[in-house]
Amino acid sequence: EFETVFTPTDSKSLDERINVLEWAKRIIEHNANVFWHSWTCDFRGRISPRCSKLSPHGNDLDRALIRFKHWKPLGEYGIHWLREHVHNMMEGIESELLDDYVTPDGTKIEAKQRTFEQRSKWIEDNLEGLRKLASDPAEHLSELRLHRYVGRSKALQRIAALIELDRVYSEYDANGLDWSKVKSGQPVYLDASCNGYQHVAALLRDRDLAHNVNLIGDEEESPRDLYGVVAENADREEVRNLIKEILDEADTKDALDRAFSRGVAKCPTMTAIYGSTDTQKCLRGRNTRGKPEYSDPVYELSDKQKLDFERIPEEAKQ
Repeated sequence: EFETVFTPTDSKSLDERINVLEWAKRIIEHNANVFWHSWTCDFRGRISPRCSKLSPHGNDLDRALIRFKHWKPLGEYGIHWLREHVHNMMEGIESELLDDYVTPDGTKIEAKQRTFEQRSKWIEDNLEGLRKLASDPAEHLSELRLHRYVGRSKALQRIAALIELDRVYSEYDANGLDWSKVKSGQPVYLDASCNGYQHVAALLRDRDLAHNVNLIGDEEESPRDLYGVVAENADREEVRNLIKEILDEADTKDALDRAFSRGVAKCPTMTAIYGSTDTQKCLRGRNTRGKPEYSDPVYELSDKQKLDFERIPEEAKQ
């Protein structure tokens, strides 16, 4: 049932995925399911594995497969952060088995705007539905986004996290409701809010910037979004005057909202703090991901597709 989401549509990604599975098989069979990474520290103090495969810096499959060797008792603190991890993996997922988070006054709060406590509570409130998804993912392929392959995805990490959530709660129920007796080796991934700007805010003691990147603030506040702030404060006037010459008022507004969206602002804002000056590069390709890579097709081509394939200029394949 999971062949579609597992199988990339380009030859390079498919080869990498097969390679990772071969590595995992050898590690299990010949190294007692244990391996180590060699790590490096760059000039910014950022630590990275020398090899990204089967690492926290790898792709969706890499991250879904790995666990820490030494499992630790969760306790109340550990299960709280496991809930945070599952919540983050479930962002954007809609299912009839899951309810939205609604405050006592009836206000619906979107996933990214929830506090840590609200995220943990959402998991507890939706535990029954989440465990149903974990116990039979094949019945919920579309809901869990396991029905097709997407290059940058969390689909496999999502199901791995749900399975771990179901497992630890089964142990918790069986041992008399004691989290100190439940162990886990699940890595918990937390993404900093514009980490480069967090460092700058701390070094310069800039309270406004520190607040916008969530270094300071009330614990009850929703997370702030620097990329959204940049998009909202961008100067649209020159672009508006240009677009008005070819579009009507309604289409002009729609075009401006698209051009000055959070998604467009994210890449140039994020890379500027690390010294990038090539803003144009940040605006290329779908979702600012740059020029798509070329690869040979991994499926059988029809006669018409073969003709179209042969017409692709060599310079386009570089």
